[in-house]
Amino acid sequence: MKKTILIVENNETLTEIYDLALTKAGFNVVITNNGTSALDYLVSKVPDLVILDLKLPDIDGLKILEEIKKLSRELPVILCTARDKQTIQHEVESVKVVDYLTKPVIFKNLVAKIKEVLGS
Repeated sequence: MKKTILIVENNETLTEIYDLALTKAGFNVVITNNGTSALDYLVSKVPDLVILDLKLPDIDGLKILEEIKKLSRELPVILCTARDKQTIQHEVESVKVVDYLTKPVIFKNLVAKIKEVLGS
């Protein structure tokens, strides 16, 4: 059975690339373009992994991360951001994050990290 990855990203071009790369790698991809729709999805379904942009139009990504961890503490999350890792590291110390990837994302590395985390 395919693993499901929830992408929370408002850049349409980037979501198309995520979708193509991750679908090609054998994953089921669900895309939301804002925090509200991501949280609505997570209330009814739990994906195998979340890729979360920190800069979204409606809710700060760190707030979404906190809400994700309230819903499912064990759900792996990979943060993708244009911000420097050191800049945000102190902000997410108390929340379990699998990894931080800076944009532009190298999709080969992202797919490898996802497979490592999901054991696939």
